[in-house]
Amino acid sequence: MSRFLGIDTSCYTTSAAVYDSSKGLLGEERSVLTVKEGNRGLSQSNMVFQHVKNLPVLLERLSPLLQDLTGIGVSAFPRRRADSYMPAFLVGKGTAESLACSLHIPLYFFSHQENHAMAALRDAPSLWGKPFYMMHMSGGTQDVLSCEWQEEGMDIKELLTSKDITAGQFIDRVGVALGLPFPCGKWLEPLAEKGDKYRKSSKPLPDGTPGFSPPGEPLPGSFQRG
Repeated sequence: MSRFLGIDTSCYTTSAAVYDSSKGLLGEERSVLTVKEGNRGLSQSNMVFQHVKNLPVLLERLSPLLQDLTGIGVSAFPRRRADSYMPAFLVGKGTAESLACSLHIPLYFFSHQENHAMAALRDAPSLWGKPFYMMHMSGGTQDVLSCEWQEEGMDIKELLTSKDITAGQFIDRVGVALGLPFPCGKWLEPLAEKGDKYRKSSKPLPDGTPGFSPPGEPLPGSFQRG
């Protein structure tokens, strides 16, 4: 039996979870970063500050599950490549390194992108260890990817990527225009479920890449006009 602590300090959530190889997910805690009303994001320094405050609180909540850890996994960078860097991830990385050193247990570095892929595979376990394709849509990412397993992590290649704003950015622009807290997906979804009118917003570019900026610009203005 193995028990692992997972840590992720990304945009815009501080997250931690404990996973047991025989019992599955034992517990998880997360805290969404606070964004000033009307704003559409945070500076990296503000993210770091909030992650530093949040992570000890989450680990304290998980403390009853942290006995007999056999390893720690952490999102150490956005993507597994040399030019991929974001200060927010250093909070989780530094905490994980300190814990692994003091507990004398292995530490595994993952990219945030790999974590999205592996989280999805929990619902498709037959793909574990096999090459697969993935559409990755998050706050700042909208890609079609090919994924192949390596000894450490994955080799992920971009097949298509957004050339303007992503679906997540489009959702946040609409949400902020409606006066919803950022990030807006959690708050916009229940409103959308109540709606009975739909407007096609995605407009593929000539190479097949989906785009959102052409329809994305007039929508917030239309909300302000009522």
